[in-house]
Amino acid sequence: MKFFLKSFVVFFIVSILFAVSANAGVDEDLSINARDILPSAQQGDNISQFGMGYLYYYGKGGVAQNYQEAFIWFKKAADQGIAAAQNYLGVMYSDGTGVAQNDYAAFMWYKTAADQGLADAQFHVGESYQFGTGVRQNYEEAFIWYKKAAEQGHAGAQFFLGGMYFKAKNYQEAFKWLRKAAEQGDPDAQNILKNEGINY
Repeated sequence: MKFFLKSFVVFFIVSILFAVSANAGVDEDLSINARDILPSAQQGDNISQFGMGYLYYYGKGGVAQNYQEAFIWFKKAADQGIAAAQNYLGVMYSDGTGVAQNDYAAFMWYKTAADQGLADAQFHVGESYQFGTGVRQNYEEAFIWYKKAAEQGHAGAQFFLGGMYFKAKNYQEAFKWLRKAAEQGDPDAQNILKNEGINY
């Protein structure tokens, strides 16, 4: 029974990591109780630590939503290299959720996760550079990071990349990326294409 439970816990947490890295929603039918993964999280297992952060962040698995606890567990996992946890820390610092708001810290955590190839983090790094949030504004860097995320299928990055191409008057590339974003349901991309009379 213990082997089955441990296998299920690993499957659940790996599913979350996959969903986060694929920029997809997590299957709501997957459920795990925090008490099942707490012992391994306390023993330093980085995936279980990420799982605890996730459960506290969303108030699932038998624990009440608690952003401070989520931050603590995400930090433990992030310090051990879990890119999804690093990205969550970026979001939490950016929003001031569970921790004091700090754009520079947000950028640094996003960049750490982005360097590991996490599309959502790459998108956030692109945003940070585009708008000068936590880092000096740099459109060339924004373009580079949006493109990395867009090539992995991140709809938001595809939208912003399309916008950057549009501003540069490269309409063929602009509409290519806007169409990709629209096909994934991005409402802004859909509206732009609709107003231009372009089907997607």
